[in-house]
Parts: sequence; structure tokens; C-alpha cells
Amino acid sequence: SDDKLLVASGRSVPAVYDRHTGECLYFNADTKRGGYEVYVSNGYFLNDDRLHVMSDGGYVWPTTATVLDGRAMYSTDETGLIQAESLTLTWRSIRDRKGKTKKQAEFKTLWKRQGDPLLEKIFIKAGSRLYAGGGSGLIAAIDIPSEKAEAVQRGAKPPKADVSWSMQIEGEPWTMLAADNKLFVVTVEGSMYCFGDT
Repeated sequence: SDDKLLVASGRSVPAVYDRHTGECLYFNADTKRGGYEVYVSNGYFLNDDRLHVMSDGGYVWPTTATVLDGRAMYSTDETGLIQAESLTLTWRSIRDRKGKTKKQAEFKTLWKRQGDPLLEKIFIKAGSRLYAGGGSGLIAAIDIPSEKAEAVQRGAKPPKADVSWSMQIEGEPWTMLAADNKLFVVTVEGSMYCFGDT
């Protein structure tokens, strides 16, 4: 990420180094949170369902997002809701259970999608689509609403995203890659699928 290198630690949040000098900028060791998956974009990083700021690693917000693209983070939840939230951070004042005022991060919802097919995880964004997977080998492409559509909807309900195609494969999707106008899907069982125009 620009001048910083994030190194996942497996059982804690990532350590952050200066890419040019190798100097460790910070390592906020945490024995309860962390993992090998780290997603980085636009001054933030995601690790273990938590959003952190890149500048010092400070924790900002709990999230199930797995994809960042510079302007939004994309998440799913257990009900199959898929949504895009703006990465423009705002703060609002709230009162906690003891009546004390504190600040809470807030991210505007840009769009959302709920319904069949039920998708459990977003793997990647490529072009104007998100690629996701669900149970029993389900994979699907989701068309992202345009920025123009989002602008028209400001002040109203967020626009909805549509599934442009879906397919069943054998095995559980583990990861996805996009290259050469093709989608590659790797399964937990070790198979690899390649999808593209014929």
C-alpha cells in the first residue's frame, strides 16, 4: 500500500513496515484478534472482521467486508445481505449504556442487495462486478450500480445491485482470481475452474 508493507502474523493483527527502509512502523500485537487475511485500500486495512486505519493501525469499526476498492467496502452477512459502504468516514456522537457521550464511526450505505441466490462471501472485484460464492458450490457475479445511479439516489433508499449470472460448481469455492478477461475459481478440494467468453 503506497509506502507501507503489511505482513500478516496469523494470530494477531498485521505488522506494518516502511517499504523503502524496512523499518517497523508499528505492530499492535493482539492475542485475541487477527488472522492471515489482510485487505488494504485507501488508508484502511481489514483483518479479522475489523476495519483499521493505516496511519497507526487503530481500530475503527467491526465489519464483515472482504473487498475494498478505494471508494467502498463490500460485505455480506448471515442473512445474505450484500452491501457497499463508502470509505469516507464520518463520526457521530452517541451515548453509551452509562450515559457518557462518545464518538462512533459511520459509513454511508451506497447500495445493497438481498435475496436469492444466497451468497456467503465476496471474493474479488473485477471491473464493474463483484464475484461471490455461496453454499453447495454456488458462484455468482454481481453488477455494481454505477456512481451515477448512486448519485440519483442520494437522500433516498440506496439502489439495488443485480446478479448478472450464477453457476454451480463441484466443491466449495476457496478463492477467486481475475485475469485475461477470465475468472479463475479455486476450490477447497483442490480443483480449479476457468470461466470466460467462448
